[in-house]
Amino acid sequence: MMKEILILGSQEYENSETTNYGDCILINTGSKLFIYDCGHEAHADKVISYMDKHGYEKATLILSHNDKDHFEGIRY
Repeated sequence: MMKEILILGSQEYENSETTNYGDCILINTGSKLFIYDCGHEAHADKVISYMDKHGYEKATLILSHNDKDHFEGIRY
C-alpha cells in the first residue's frame, strides 16, 4: 500500500515568474487519492499521469478557497 504526499508547485515550470500556477497537492492514502487544490491547468497532465500510474480512476477534490490559481485545473 503506497502512501505519499506529492506537491506540484509553480517553480516546476519555465515561466513561473509571469504565470501563477498555484499549487496542487496529491495525497495518496494507499486506497484513496485526494487532490488538495488543483492549481493551474498545467498541473492536470501530471495529475492524470499520477492517477494512471497508481491505478486511480477517480479522486476526491478539496478546494481551499475560490481563487483562480486554486481551481483552474478542474476542467482538465
